[in-house]
Amino acid sequence: MEEMYVEWSRQARSAIEKPVPVRFNRGIRSVIVAGMGGSGIVGDVLSTLSSNYSSLPVITVKNHILPGFASREDLLLVVSYSGNTVETLRVFDSALERNIPMVAVSSGGLLKTRAYEHGIPYIQLPEGLAPRASLPSMLYGVLKLLYENNLLNIPFKIVEESVDFLEEKTGEAMAEAGLIAEWVHRSKGLLVISTHSPLESLGLRGKNEFNENAKIPVKVDVAPEWMHNDIVGYEEPFFKDFTVLEVVDPGDRVGVMLVDFMRTIYGRVTKSFHRLVLEGGSLLDKILYGSMVFGLSSCKLARMRGINPLKTASIQEYKKAAGAIFSA
Repeated sequence: MEEMYVEWSRQARSAIEKPVPVRFNRGIRSVIVAGMGGSGIVGDVLSTLSSNYSSLPVITVKNHILPGFASREDLLLVVSYSGNTVETLRVFDSALERNIPMVAVSSGGLLKTRAYEHGIPYIQLPEGLAPRASLPSMLYGVLKLLYENNLLNIPFKIVEESVDFLEEKTGEAMAEAGLIAEWVHRSKGLLVISTHSPLESLGLRGKNEFNENAKIPVKVDVAPEWMHNDIVGYEEPFFKDFTVLEVVDPGDRVGVMLVDFMRTIYGRVTKSFHRLVLEGGSLLDKILYGSMVFGLSSCKLARMRGINPLKTASIQEYKKAAGAIFSA
């Protein structure tokens, strides 16, 4: 599976070279991104980027319910790599009933079929990938759509340069991933990803990658919010066998100092730390670099444990039950 992550720059380049499927001739109040798991993370990253580069709100929906405030003034991006995610399809159906403008994003499945049936603009993703490993195809395809419609003020040069950056840094990401995998495998405690704003989406991405690929539970702590709740939980914890992966943007002095302070608290109950210093010139660079490292390191950890990172038996078990659950 590692080869899917190594090919990220090609995914991204292919996505930004595709023509945009639709042009909007009116203003958009907000962008709503509906998706689950590896598809839903697209909304989290877009929200982070929009907060830094744009005045347009980006709202992520990671469930089966279309928000009541959604209206024809908004744009709904329905993202499902497989095209068969039951929760996302329910949001799609609700949006049809309420005549909310949409763009569907998938590699096929029911979402593609329904989009064509109802004349909904559609972004085709490459087939044959694990959903979580198709992040660049989904993210860059959506970035180009938003940019071409003047909905995201991030300079497109930053988007294009990030593709070159991914290609240049793949070898470095692989080396860092190997170090992290060996360290986590050696430590074997609960993995805690410790980071700072505005890297919430990256911390969540890391958790999801280690969950799905390496089959381990992971906790994410984000400063400064962490200082107002989670911090107290480390005073008298029942469970002290944990290990901390620190993720920092070296260009964010406050962020680095916050994570340094977090270490003083963790250090009272654990001595197991590893720091991932993000590479890149832009926030997009850093999020994609960290995401690549997480993907590769979680796959490497899975191999060390004798586990197939592609298999997600529990998710498949849930998907078999989801039809009955949501039709009840």
